[in-house]
Amino acid sequence: MDNYVHLYYTMAQPRDARAFACRVLGCCEQDIHVAPNGKPYLPDGPHFSISHSGGMVLLAVSDSPVGCDVEPANRTVKNEAAIRRKLFPDEDNVPFLQLWTAYEARLKSGLGDAAEIYFPDIHENFICAVAAPCGEQVASLCSIRNP
Repeated sequence: MDNYVHLYYTMAQPRDARAFACRVLGCCEQDIHVAPNGKPYLPDGPHFSISHSGGMVLLAVSDSPVGCDVEPANRTVKNEAAIRRKLFPDEDNVPFLQLWTAYEARLKSGLGDAAEIYFPDIHENFICAVAAPCGEQVASLCSIRNP
């Protein structure tokens, strides 16, 4: 690819997420395997991560490990205070969904603390986070209709 993360999104239901990924990646659904940790992958690459929530499907594609997460900006989370205390004890001034999407993207990338987190401004009603190796940049953003 080119040491960049390419993002694609569409407004669709979760059941359409895999078909959307296949359309973007140029593969068939049976080409996508699932690792023991639940992360989908293509044996011959590229690296990708997919997330869906609230009617949006987000796909991040890269030559390097990558993770992404999306949540509706108005989502309320049960036990938010307890989760914040346990996972983000020193982050009182950061909005919870920003912390949560970054956490999820970092987990999905497999990079842990070595991941750099980006918050692309994709849609005013959604919080999106992308985790990629330090130094990579989000290079493109493409909205695709009719997944």
